[in-house]
Amino acid sequence: EKIPPAASRSGYADTMKTFGLFCLAAVAVQGPLISCSLWKPAAASAAPLTEKERFFVAEVRPVLERQCLRCHNGTTLPGKLNLSSGETALEGRLRGQRYITPGHPEQSLMITAVSHKGNHRPLMPNLVPLTLTEDSIGVLREWIEDGAVWPTGSAGQLKAVANPENP
Repeated sequence: EKIPPAASRSGYADTMKTFGLFCLAAVAVQGPLISCSLWKPAAASAAPLTEKERFFVAEVRPVLERQCLRCHNGTTLPGKLNLSSGETALEGRLRGQRYITPGHPEQSLMITAVSHKGNHRPLMPNLVPLTLTEDSIGVLREWIEDGAVWPTGSAGQLKAVANPENP
């Protein structure tokens, strides 16, 4: 094994000491079946997701990717709504009214559009009589009511997912 230069030896020694302590602790807790060979020291990574960001990733993102992003994707923009990023989604407006008004689902055009209430024509999702389930609408409503938190980085990146019900 190649020994690192003197300038980085202390960091190398600290890493190896941490690795050894991790393995000892793991064996003490889990027994000898655990493998420490796959463990790597944590890199400087993004902060863990908050509860609201985890809700977005687990509940909101799948609805948007399956039902909305095929059209509202940054390339085609029906209603000038771009759901490809949090920044563009939260800026979206139609005649001065926001599509997503954090904290106020009743003022959000997105909720009006998907629930087919008010003066909005029943267009969303694209195919009639296809509609979002009440559960999906509830997820979007809850997300907006809780502040419409959209994580940054890969957790907040959306990619359209094929949906046979909304081709």
